[in-house]
Amino acid sequence: MPVNVEVRENGRVIYFEIADPWTLEEMLAGFGKSAAMRDQLYSKNPEAAIHSFIDVHLVKNPPPLGSLRARQSPGLTHASRGEFVVFGANTLTRSLIEMMLKLAHFDKGRFVDDEAEAWAYIRQLIAADDNKSGSNG
Repeated sequence: MPVNVEVRENGRVIYFEIADPWTLEEMLAGFGKSAAMRDQLYSKNPEAAIHSFIDVHLVKNPPPLGSLRARQSPGLTHASRGEFVVFGANTLTRSLIEMMLKLAHFDKGRFVDDEAEAWAYIRQLIAADDNKSGSNG
């Protein structure tokens, strides 16, 4: 499946994977799935930030027209939003995501080329969130 959405890290991360070939409709359907997941997680723990891990390492072709609608991503708009970590973006994909983040006025985006480094960073964010709230996650 070109767009895959999963809850990971005990409900603290929405993993959003996109692989070629993908369509705008598939991405938007993934947003719907992500929003439902976030709503459910948020209702259980409204204090916990839910970070976004965006895996685009299998995207090699230019994205479909209308892809800047990604600024409507629940990872950027939902009350539970945390940081936005993008793994494996090529130059064009990175440029488009950077533009989308700017259009969404979102400054918590990080680009990482190494998957292990991306997960390590996400886990540091979760640990920092837990330390702030006194939670054990």
